[in-house]
Amino acid sequence: MWREAAKVALTGENAETAIWAVESKLLLERIGVPPREISAGIREACWWIASLDDLITYGIPEPGRTSYKQARNADERGRVVAGIKWVRHRHSHQLAAGTTREGDLRPFIGETGGPPFFISRSWRWHTVEQMNLTDDELKLSARLQPAYERYVARHPVQTTIRDALAWFYYLRDSDS
Repeated sequence: MWREAAKVALTGENAETAIWAVESKLLLERIGVPPREISAGIREACWWIASLDDLITYGIPEPGRTSYKQARNADERGRVVAGIKWVRHRHSHQLAAGTTREGDLRPFIGETGGPPFFISRSWRWHTVEQMNLTDDELKLSARLQPAYERYVARHPVQTTIRDALAWFYYLRDSDS
């Protein structure tokens, strides 16, 4: 029951727009936009991911809603969605900076010894400790925090956003 409802929700025009918006945020670093715009795009992607999850969660009556959450929390891609929802709440309520660009720009010479290519810094999610949140702030959405700490924190932003999208693609494109 919940699978069919999720599939229907994710094929609607608003959901398709949200999925497109998240996909477009994955391109920002490739096309060379400034870091501030990339950071804003990451935050926007978090909003869209949380909205897609809420569309399913609150669009399904019980007992399907509970079944959906159980399925999401049992799937690694779904747990990434839960973790991204936690950081989206931090962006919303504390304006917490959830990402940083880490590492140095390092030269990399290909196997053929050709011209130098560069391995660039990557955007990674902060740890909870790096966000400097108060105890009261940490109490907000505490149930989602373990998913953030395990499946999102310290991971590359691109990878986690792709994983979250993969969860929605799976729900939208699979046969129920």
